[in-house]
Amino acid sequence: MKDDDLELSLQRRFAETRRADEAAAPDLGALLDRPPRTRPVPAAARRLALAAALAFAAVAAALLVRARPGFPGSGDLPPAAGRLAAWTSPTASLLRTPGAELGARVPALVPRVPVFASLALPQTTKGADR
Repeated sequence: MKDDDLELSLQRRFAETRRADEAAAPDLGALLDRPPRTRPVPAAARRLALAAALAFAAVAAALLVRARPGFPGSGDLPPAAGRLAAWTSPTASLLRTPGAELGARVPALVPRVPVFASLALPQTTKGADR
């Protein structure tokens, strides 16, 4: 068999497969007009999911509220913990760069409005009898 015959044979087979696939495909209009299939969730499953969510929330709240021994807020810290918390590295001063204080506060973009109540206002003289 020549290469040309093999090429023609492959083209013919692919064309037949394409036609068979197109014939087996459902009508697009019928697919778009049909409502989607959904299964209703049983009420028992919804109640079970709600109960599980409430139980999970209750357990999480209980774990958050309960005070644990040895927790940093309970005051049972060993003396070495205070020293460790106060430790600073020898090179911490290298992290302070010139101008770092400018980023520590928000600049005032609008100047303060002066209070003019204490100033003496000039007397009106236009049109007034002297």
